[in-house]
Amino acid sequence: MIGVLICILLFCSKTSIANIQSSDLKNYYVHGKKPTILMQQIKKYENVSFNNKLLYKNDKDLIETCKIICKNSDSTWSEYDLTTFAISESKLSKNAINKLDGGKGLFQLTHIKKHYKKELSWVTNPFNKEQNTKAAVFILNDKLRIHGNKHEAIKRYNGSGIKASKYRKKFYKIKYTLKNS
Repeated sequence: MIGVLICILLFCSKTSIANIQSSDLKNYYVHGKKPTILMQQIKKYENVSFNNKLLYKNDKDLIETCKIICKNSDSTWSEYDLTTFAISESKLSKNAINKLDGGKGLFQLTHIKKHYKKELSWVTNPFNKEQNTKAAVFILNDKLRIHGNKHEAIKRYNGSGIKASKYRKKFYKIKYTLKNS
């Protein structure tokens, strides 16, 4: 609806979108500014990181994921943090399953009924992007509360030990590439 109104306004004012300065295009993001910019960064990341082919279905699926991630991001866990976790965990596939530890969905939720039985009892479908993302943010905040800083929370999202330290390094590398593509 908003897109139609913008087209009408542009047509009526005899201004084409091609004549609009790129800095003014922020007013024309159909899906919202943050999700659209995030999607653009993901596409650029994908072009830069050839060995990291992402597994979302199509652009519609990707923008839906970006909207959910942006909606659930906050001052502690930015949309780039959450996207980096989703890329690290599932390559942005809502249907991902880890056969080794049973992780499911975008953020590879594992053992939530065991560790967070009460707190995450509302998670009925770990393949639902919205539920998966909200649960992941809850778990990340819990890791932050327990360990006291984001660096340790990022590491502990993947467990402990050397594997978790490597995960944290990979996380920061992906996040840097994603933001600077």
